Amino acid sequence: MKSIFIFLLFPLLIVAGEPLPEAQWRFVSSYCTDCHDEDMNEGNLNLDFQKVDWTKISSRKHWDDVYTMLERGKMPPPKKKKQPSKAEREEFMSWLDKKLVAVNSIGGTPLRRLNKREFQQTVKSLFSIPNYKLPNSFPRDNESHGFDTMATALVISPSHFEAYTEMATDVADYLFPPKRPKIEPRKWDVKPADMTISYSSAYIVDGAMRLASTGSKIRNASWPTKFEAPEAGTYKISLALSSKNAPTKSDPVFLLKSTKTGKGIKEKELGKFSVKSTKPEVFSVEAKLNRGENFVFYYANSPYNFGDKVKFPKFLKKLFIKEPKLAAAWAALGKVPRGGIGWQRLKKEMAKPGFKVGKFTDPKEVGKLVDRLVKRTAVNTGETLIYKFFEEGPNIGIHNVRIEGPFHTFEDPSDVSKRKVTDKFLDTYGKPTDDSSLTVFLRNYLTAVFKRPATKSEVSQYFDLAKKGMAGNRSFADGLHLVVRTSLVSPDFIYREKGSGKFTQHELATRLSYFLTSSAPDKEIIEKVEKGILHNGGTLRYQASRLIDSWASKAFIRDFTSQWLDTKLLSTLMPDPKLFKKFNSRHRENMISEVEMTFEEILKKNLPMKEFIDPDFIYTDASIGKTIYELKQFKNDKIGKVKKVKIPRGTQKGGILSMPAVMMATANGVDTQPVLRGVWVLENVLGTPPPEPPKNVPAITPDTTGTVGPREKLLAHMKSPSCSSCHVDIDPMGFVLENFDAVGRWRTHYMGKTKKKKGLKIDPSATMPNGTKLNDVRDLKRFLVENPVFFTNCLAEKLMTYATGRVLNYREKKIIKGIVDKNISSGNKFKDLVIDLIDSPVFRFR
Repeated sequence: MKSIFIFLLFPLLIVAGEPLPEAQWRFVSSYCTDCHDEDMNEGNLNLDFQKVDWTKISSRKHWDDVYTMLERGKMPPPKKKKQPSKAEREEFMSWLDKKLVAVNSIGGTPLRRLNKREFQQTVKSLFSIPNYKLPNSFPRDNESHGFDTMATALVISPSHFEAYTEMATDVADYLFPPKRPKIEPRKWDVKPADMTISYSSAYIVDGAMRLASTGSKIRNASWPTKFEAPEAGTYKISLALSSKNAPTKSDPVFLLKSTKTGKGIKEKELGKFSVKSTKPEVFSVEAKLNRGENFVFYYANSPYNFGDKVKFPKFLKKLFIKEPKLAAAWAALGKVPRGGIGWQRLKKEMAKPGFKVGKFTDPKEVGKLVDRLVKRTAVNTGETLIYKFFEEGPNIGIHNVRIEGPFHTFEDPSDVSKRKVTDKFLDTYGKPTDDSSLTVFLRNYLTAVFKRPATKSEVSQYFDLAKKGMAGNRSFADGLHLVVRTSLVSPDFIYREKGSGKFTQHELATRLSYFLTSSAPDKEIIEKVEKGILHNGGTLRYQASRLIDSWASKAFIRDFTSQWLDTKLLSTLMPDPKLFKKFNSRHRENMISEVEMTFEEILKKNLPMKEFIDPDFIYTDASIGKTIYELKQFKNDKIGKVKKVKIPRGTQKGGILSMPAVMMATANGVDTQPVLRGVWVLENVLGTPPPEPPKNVPAITPDTTGTVGPREKLLAHMKSPSCSSCHVDIDPMGFVLENFDAVGRWRTHYMGKTKKKKGLKIDPSATMPNGTKLNDVRDLKRFLVENPVFFTNCLAEKLMTYATGRVLNYREKKIIKGIVDKNISSGNKFKDLVIDLIDSPVFRFR
């Protein structure tokens, strides 16, 4: 057993320039070198060498490709007359299999930095900063093999250094804010031109900002555009107000509130004033404002409230009965433009010589007009008539606003929140009060930041750094500010998985946590590390299961699915309105939720892998359920909450091969592309990705006349020898998905020139690379369920590529294949598969 274990973990001695055995060279020279020599070099593969330098990664990769092509029956090409016998092929493949296992090591992830997602989550976890986000300007990560976790793609550019420095300073400033300079009281004189114009309620007329409508929403208000409280404190506000054509029943009431405009902060009432005078009268009040808050102005009891669906139609009817000329003008224009333009047209219509009121002296006719206007959109009507009230009243005019302060400053709520975060941060790592406790703090903090035990030398260096920051009678906070800034730009924080060989306990904890949570290890995992038991199979498997079941795994579910299934592309796509009317961000979010919720259910409930392909449920909302899935139980198409819906198995609905998010991601929003979808199936479902296409291959131009379908275009395209070898595998997988349009709706014909006239009939039939005949996607789903090894192995390799940050070599893929075979024989459960992969040597090695 010991010798087997050693062989599993360590390759045999690799000899540079090792000659091929005579039998193997005879096989290569007989069946391979006529296409793969220095002259032909098809696929950039030259096998015309009797010696192989197995120490080179490129050599091992080439021979891995040779094995793959032999296994798939692609080499020698079937069209070649000279073919090896079954015995010759099996003998060569057996030798190559053993050789590739021997010359490939387990592991080999290059130095890997935290990607943007991991970086953000780690900072948030380390410092417990609520809703922490990196700025949009933070550099994006490169991707390789579909993932942003690949070490070779995670390079560092000059822009990264700048972003790391800015981020580190921001975090340090949040925890230990620099002392704010004392702000002396000052004055702001706010003229009407410096107030917000709201076309629903506030407009400048005769030199005053006129408030004419009422309502509780911010659109019914105005506010100073150039003022925000610079500091939390007491402010005095003096307002010069007047009223115009006030109602006789009650005085106009001016309402003063405070808010952080546009930030969703709840407004706070500061005062109410009865404005009786038609000339400017000054009203004053003192109010407490937090930093960043502003004053908001309302006409609290205006009779004009077009947001009230009950009262506004009654008000409108009274107005038109009182002013039948206005009703007649509106009826004469037919459709009145919204806003000020509409009011000007109404006035122009009423001013025409000989303009007659006609039937609008009759209250019944007025009522019919009001019903039509309200039925269309009461808001549109209201935002036109508001200009009448801006000009004629009733309204409240704001002539000037003077703001003075702050007089008595106090601690801002945001400062209180930050102080709580700082206190928690210090309590977590040990609040320093002297040199001894500072050493303890640094040891604990650096261990968390570096994701491994901090060395004595590191603690000593950061101790000196803290003391430097405290020089000149400055506080511990000043010293820790410098410690935080420095630690967050350290390579020991930014990078992980250094060196080679088997992981230490801390490194294993780090890979496990970043794989399943996109963040640093939590307290429970660290406890197992400190006890030295995380590497034990039972402990590692339990912790993996615990993380999968926790809320923290949502990061893994979101990040992995968006890259594996390419749903991240949806943010750049907008479907043709002919396919999906009024498509918006909520539809997009709900489509992606279907993917994530399906993945989560299969993972956390440990369901069989077939649920990815042919489930008896889908997750959808009313709009997508009706518009795309055409489910009868949804009676409307309003966007709603995504919920689980039962469906029968064996249909075109359900699974990753029919999800709207996936079908959109593999199209362009307008029409389908069989090649794109075909490549996607080979790479993400079957696990048999085609090679990169040859350079300078012309694209297939769409047929705008609608007389030639994609199948015919591709069949013509495949006549080229350079295309046919790959397209014979790609195209059938694309054809079988052609029943799904660019948003995932099932169709039998392509779109015609008109709604009534159908386009060409779709032919989704196909033949798989192994000869299996498919009539449509239902047959492909049936094949994958009956032959689970294809999809299970594909997803297993995707998961391990994502987790390890490297392209798996032949030896590693063979280990994974063994795990997959065992998983299939024991029920093919998804969570079991993930945990088995985590417990494998491939996962445990750098």
